[in-house]
Amino acid sequence: MNDLLNFWTIDGAISDWNGDGVPDGIAIRVTGWKEVGLPEGLIDFSARLGYETSAMNPDFLSEMPTRSPFHLSIEGERTIITAKGICAPTKEAMSEALRWFASEWPKASIESVTTIELRSGQYRLNEGTWLLDESEGDNHSWPLTPVEGLNELFEQSNYNSERRLSSIVYRDFTIEFDQKLGIHAFKETCYYAAKMGMYSTHIQFPITGDERTFHVMIHHDHRAIVNLEKQHLLVRGNEEEVVSFLHALNHGDLRIPRDVKEKPTDTILNVDWTNEGERFEIEAFVEKVWQPNASIEVFISESKLVRDHLKHLWLSQGASDVHVRSSFKPGFHWIQEEVLPLIGEAKHVTIACLEETGDGMEMPIRWLQELYPIDEMIETNDRTVDVSIKKDLKHTYEVKAYDREDQLIVDTYLDVPTSQVPYINEQSWSYPTTSCVTVNAQKQLFQTDRERFWRYYVQEVLPTIHEQLDLDEQSGMTKPLFHSLTLDVTMSEEETKLDFEHERISSLEALHEDLYFNTLEYYRELGLQRTGVAWNTPGAVLPFMHVVEGSKPKATITVTRWQDVQAPNSRFVQSLFFKNNELHYETDQHVQRKVTYSNDLEDERIVEATKQPGVSAFEVSRSFNGNPIYAFEITAETNASWQSARKLGVYKPTILIETGHHANEVSSVPALYELMKRIDQKTLKAITIVAIPGSNPDGTALHQQLIKEHPEWKHHAARFNAVGLEFNHVRFQDSVFGEAMSAPALINRWLPDVYIDNHGIPAHEWIQPFAGYNSPPRFPVSYWLPNAMMYGIGKDVDDCEEHRLILDKATVWSAKAIGKNDRLHNKNKQWQSRIKRYAYPHVAKKFPLPTVHHMIFNRWQEKEDSDSTHYIYRYPELCSLEIVTEAADETVYGDWLDDCVNGQRLFNESIIEMVASTNQTIEKESTSKRFGLRRSRPLRIK
Repeated sequence: MNDLLNFWTIDGAISDWNGDGVPDGIAIRVTGWKEVGLPEGLIDFSARLGYETSAMNPDFLSEMPTRSPFHLSIEGERTIITAKGICAPTKEAMSEALRWFASEWPKASIESVTTIELRSGQYRLNEGTWLLDESEGDNHSWPLTPVEGLNELFEQSNYNSERRLSSIVYRDFTIEFDQKLGIHAFKETCYYAAKMGMYSTHIQFPITGDERTFHVMIHHDHRAIVNLEKQHLLVRGNEEEVVSFLHALNHGDLRIPRDVKEKPTDTILNVDWTNEGERFEIEAFVEKVWQPNASIEVFISESKLVRDHLKHLWLSQGASDVHVRSSFKPGFHWIQEEVLPLIGEAKHVTIACLEETGDGMEMPIRWLQELYPIDEMIETNDRTVDVSIKKDLKHTYEVKAYDREDQLIVDTYLDVPTSQVPYINEQSWSYPTTSCVTVNAQKQLFQTDRERFWRYYVQEVLPTIHEQLDLDEQSGMTKPLFHSLTLDVTMSEEETKLDFEHERISSLEALHEDLYFNTLEYYRELGLQRTGVAWNTPGAVLPFMHVVEGSKPKATITVTRWQDVQAPNSRFVQSLFFKNNELHYETDQHVQRKVTYSNDLEDERIVEATKQPGVSAFEVSRSFNGNPIYAFEITAETNASWQSARKLGVYKPTILIETGHHANEVSSVPALYELMKRIDQKTLKAITIVAIPGSNPDGTALHQQLIKEHPEWKHHAARFNAVGLEFNHVRFQDSVFGEAMSAPALINRWLPDVYIDNHGIPAHEWIQPFAGYNSPPRFPVSYWLPNAMMYGIGKDVDDCEEHRLILDKATVWSAKAIGKNDRLHNKNKQWQSRIKRYAYPHVAKKFPLPTVHHMIFNRWQEKEDSDSTHYIYRYPELCSLEIVTEAADETVYGDWLDDCVNGQRLFNESIIEMVASTNQTIEKESTSKRFGLRRSRPLRIK
């Protein structure tokens, strides 16, 4: 390197260690600085070195024989700058030369410069004509990035003075160094200046000599302390103490961990419920009205074993005709148990279902839903089955079967009894199937065990809970109403895994879903009634269901109080000090902690992943219950110990992937680990990936507890966080929910261009009999059945055409990637066909099927909103694309899980490939004493 025009580039003093075109290190070592006498201008020179790179090791002032020396010397009568160093007649002239070279260079329009000579107010190039050193006017208008804490000195915050995230990091800092301090303090000061430069996207010189917005004073003093106040940072102490302070600022972990205290609880409600049960009452009724040769028809919510027992009992007692039918999914069981043996070798079967037209919450397809999937189970290569919905049907179900000569061989029907149950808001009704007995002409309805408990819970328990709570204006929103509401329910019910895909018959799983979601809905409505604001944070709702065949129904309900012991969260580190000869920091909430220098990871899987090239990890937050939440940063491999996320984010687009948001959606976390194994360095030379490997550890812990007893249920109680909160609702807000802080923390750190949120949907039927035999009404669409094995949702910002074009391209890239996988493509087609068969013609709005290249891709359209909890709606100037992936993965295993993992991985890879395949425009601003670096947003996608 001889040409000074290239000095501040990767052809000069800056290196590109991994060959990705991004500066990632210092290529020179500065020598002679001690002998010169600690020239103040070396601080400016160090800041410029740092500014010109995205990563570095703090060693350019050390002896590094593998690097080219840049030598400083006091000699002669002229100040000369060359690519090999600077010579000057005095220490003051050396300092001015270093300051000028960092502040003003390059400022030449000729082809090559090998020497620069300086004298008062003038400079000349290559021994040429002397030129006046005229600085340009101060015409920049960069927003300042204020420093409110020592933990924000570098990249913990990218907020501007209006507390809005900004792509510009501009501190406008200056440094004042006390020459009474020695070599080691000066060296750490230079490294500090280099790191400040590296973490800046915009910088103004000189760094020494002036006092501007953020002023750093490093002084020799008898009192040892580091204090930040009103944009003034004071570092003072003796030589050894100042070195320790600066080393802590440069290398210490000053991130404030979430202080999650154990939450004391006391029981405010504990009630037991028992009941004789529907079976007892049905048997008593039959005994009461018994007649010889009685004809008995029973609907009862029991297993087939119990139902067969009752049938044989009554036949043995002299009944002439007995039908004991299931009152849970009665259409399914009736066809499976009674009709199928009649149709024999029938060639064609028609099943007509009554269209639901009542005033309840049920959809028109309700009776078809209660039939699913029996029609597909009895269909064969030699038998076709047609299902229809009819308004004018005389019965609930009518079935006809035809032989190979099209002769009618079966003509039968079923009428299903129902009950009327008020929904949780007491303004709507549901009509669940119920138990019923008909003995000869005498008919009697009986509530199922599930309905008995449900009515007790809703009418007698829920209204009493909130009367015993200590509530304030934040209750139900940023903090829970109660700590936990546990429902331990034991019943004798139908629990059968079907030999059909992932389907099962489970009335208690349905009750689990009703108890969980309808409790959330109850408190949501109560909050609206009481305060005008929905209470979306009730507390942990924990339904534990126990299937015990032959048992009488019983339950225990326990509610524990929420006690607000959480101190206000510290946000800023305000000072450093020595305590018992160890370095500590103090926060704005007067919390004191020892400064640490290690990044201890508790999770072995996380540790193992960091052994891959370019992968680092750290704890980004802690959950409500105190479980660690980690983040991966996956970059092109480098040998640097310091790396600026914001600087790297200027040179390359960043993609943030969140996994495990809903803990019962189990494929996204393993999909991330598979993705990490496959990402190559070529891809990482074009983009950076940041990922959260499980953002809801409290939900995961609950899910692991729930699957011990019911390993294949959906377990939506583990969907939200520990207190039943969809924690996305409190993102970018101060709250006690650390899981809501993890994604915003990474957004603050990286300003990602793309946000991929991996999610899932049920793998089998989702029904709630006490909410209209459907998934909860809080969702605008129905999740009764999976509509795909893999699909996507794009967040569409109103009036942002560039973003819409990017989303258009992302839909095509991801749909093509999924379509190339035959298994996923065929399963997507199969599920779409099923939805079209059962639901779409009748309730299209509840089952939207917008497709791109045969893959469903929905869009959520909203306006830009600075208060939104969604990244792209809040910051469309930063985020180019936000996508949700959905796989049919709620509590699945084996091949089914493998398919979902592959789907999530392929989807994520397609977006990564799309972004990596394009070149982005880097804009450099360079005027006298001022330098800026930015990349145009939104992304430019081919």
